[in-house]
Amino acid sequence: MRTLLYSFLFLLVTLAALPITPVFAQLPTTTPTPRVDKIFLPAISGGAQVSPETPNAQASVAVYGLVGRINKATGQTFGNYLLTTNNVTYGIVGINAIAEERITDLRDRQPPILVKVWGDIYSSAGTTPVIVVRDLLAGDPVPTPTPVAKPTVRMKFDLVNLYAGPNSTYAVTGRATLNQSCDLIGRSSTNNWLEIRCPNNLTGWIAGQLVEIRGDANSAPVASPVAVEPPVVASTATPTPLPQATPTPGVSDTWRATYFNNQDLSGAPVGGNDIAVLYFNWGANNRPDPGLTASTFSARFERTIYFNPGYYRFILTSDDGARVWLDNQLLFDEWHGASGQIYSLVRSLSGNHTMRVEYYDTGGVASLRFTYTLITEAPVWTANYFSGASLAGTPLLTQQEPRIATGLEYNWGAASPDLSLVPASNWSARWVGSFRFEAGNYIFRANADDGVRVYLNDQLVIDNWSNGYHEDSKRFVGIGANTHTVRIEYYEQTGSARLRVWWYRETGNQPIPQ
Repeated sequence: MRTLLYSFLFLLVTLAALPITPVFAQLPTTTPTPRVDKIFLPAISGGAQVSPETPNAQASVAVYGLVGRINKATGQTFGNYLLTTNNVTYGIVGINAIAEERITDLRDRQPPILVKVWGDIYSSAGTTPVIVVRDLLAGDPVPTPTPVAKPTVRMKFDLVNLYAGPNSTYAVTGRATLNQSCDLIGRSSTNNWLEIRCPNNLTGWIAGQLVEIRGDANSAPVASPVAVEPPVVASTATPTPLPQATPTPGVSDTWRATYFNNQDLSGAPVGGNDIAVLYFNWGANNRPDPGLTASTFSARFERTIYFNPGYYRFILTSDDGARVWLDNQLLFDEWHGASGQIYSLVRSLSGNHTMRVEYYDTGGVASLRFTYTLITEAPVWTANYFSGASLAGTPLLTQQEPRIATGLEYNWGAASPDLSLVPASNWSARWVGSFRFEAGNYIFRANADDGVRVYLNDQLVIDNWSNGYHEDSKRFVGIGANTHTVRIEYYEQTGSARLRVWWYRETGNQPIPQ
């Protein structure tokens, strides 16, 4: 044992006596290379292989649950890419073999699915950013794009005109009927006018208020009417002069007023001027013109107005009497002393119309207000007007009418809805409409002169079928949340005619009508 120990000590002494050359002295001496950050990507994807290292790449941002669909890449340094739901593309590789196999598995799922990705985005100038995936989860199936339906329109009125361009001044190309469906093929930049194609290749422009649009109107191209020049026909015959029509007064921004020193607009006028609006309160001492010397006077106001297609509400109140004509058709006939009433009715109008308002005052307070307003509410009532008070026989007039206020409101006074068709006395009417109700108890109210009945889904709610003016209120308990049908019936015997029906949902602060 002692001999073995001596031999080992001798060997150590011999090695220590040998010369030693340092290993680092044998490496070439060069300038140190600056540090380059690298990322190492596994080269196990199918198709194009991932480079084992990407120099100069820096982790820019971490992603958490980024949603997209994995697709196979070709001609790239990464084997797959992620297309996000907002159409941004990233190369995508797993941080290890398990993550990479998970990427391939989710990429090949059928039907295709969305995934959620967690990882870090690495980007280099001029290259597609790459996400090194730490984790990813399967998401929902990739939604199938829903084809965009071609927009269409449905006519809301009967016998509406189609025009060659986006204005009623163009030639009429044809007519469409109530509930007819047509394709929407063009539009004006503001969607006020629509170009449509109906069955039998009937095409033309129509005002947007006259139709119900189904689909996205903005998907139709903005179109302009094509001007069509009339053909030139050579002829040596002497042209026959055409008869010249009496020129129609032009559209005016003001009313032309003339005044008379009596109450019946007779004799020569004593003055006149142009007025922007018919909204006066002269009181007991003032007069509209210095040429009026008597306490009794009368006035006539005339104007040609252009009406964009739609329904208009006309409102009249005066002290004392007033009459209103539309194209020589009497709308209001309230040629009597002051009553404090506000008269109103609705007309469907389009294009140029002449209007005339006549007024008289017999002393005391003098005032006149006449206005018209385009109703933006879509027509919801189907109205039928009958001769007699029993709603019997063939209707004298059938038309669509808009909802006014919360239900229905008219004051025809001594007139009717249309004096050219419906007499001022002894007539009746029925309105039917569908309305959306929230669940709850509702209060129904009616003011009428003369009789009125109100039905909800054919169940009688208000029943006051009698002459004279009356006000009624009824409570309807437990209306379900749904669309319900309201039917209103009315008759006018003689004298003043007016009707107002409305309803509202009951709350804890409202009194309950008995």
